[in-house]
Amino acid sequence: MEKRQLGGGYINSVTLSPSGHVEKVFIDEMLTGVPALQRMRRETFALNHFGGVIAPALIKLADVSVYQQYIEGKTFREIMNEDLKNEECPKIAGKLLRQIHTPVHRPFQYLREELEAKIAKYTQKAQKVTEHFLPGLAQIEIDWQEVQKFGSTRVHRDFWYGNIVNDKVIDWEFSGIGSPYEDFAIAELWIFMQYGGKENFYKEYGQNPNEKTVKEFLRLRCLQFLSTATIDTINAEDPKGEYFYHNIINTLNGGVYENRK
Repeated sequence: MEKRQLGGGYINSVTLSPSGHVEKVFIDEMLTGVPALQRMRRETFALNHFGGVIAPALIKLADVSVYQQYIEGKTFREIMNEDLKNEECPKIAGKLLRQIHTPVHRPFQYLREELEAKIAKYTQKAQKVTEHFLPGLAQIEIDWQEVQKFGSTRVHRDFWYGNIVNDKVIDWEFSGIGSPYEDFAIAELWIFMQYGGKENFYKEYGQNPNEKTVKEFLRLRCLQFLSTATIDTINAEDPKGEYFYHNIINTLNGGVYENRK
């Protein structure tokens, strides 16, 4: 059996090894702003914590590679693209996210300081891009009382249907300790705005977040995307603004995501 390229791999190299395990090599730092070794450590920690339950089991480590259990089956993205009326995917996804959000006991002030530092960092890094495309961009305003209601938990930070297979969540390289709103924002952009199902999702999650706070965290995530981009890369990758960057910019301007598939 030879190595076989698997889905994903936009940032890393992800293959099915001859042993039948997934080999994930962390390689690209330019698109993430997070060093490969740090991303590997985050994924390793998450697999040690959730592996075999709601994540693939960790097999072994080697250099900047993680060998993990291969979860066979279609991603929820593939399932939903085939059947947009599917009601089970949002229900299962809501349950899975609730399991991910295990509470971490630490002073809320630490979480607030970390998030405020991220806002400042991404605003500064994305300055040239936002000045070109978004003159007069309004400052991100977080309602910290709403954030405190959910507290500090484990978070995935890339929770969308492309990272759910059967009853497992994959791609944990951005995971860590943070606010559940970080995951709610990703779900809003890449799940609900494309496929709907928000009511079933949060019914199974067991709690509804504050919509305005979700929107501000979504704007923060979009700003993070732009902090790793340049005006040239935006024009080169999406010259007509037809999909990815168009929607980021539109969202930051207070507009609505457009599904242009």
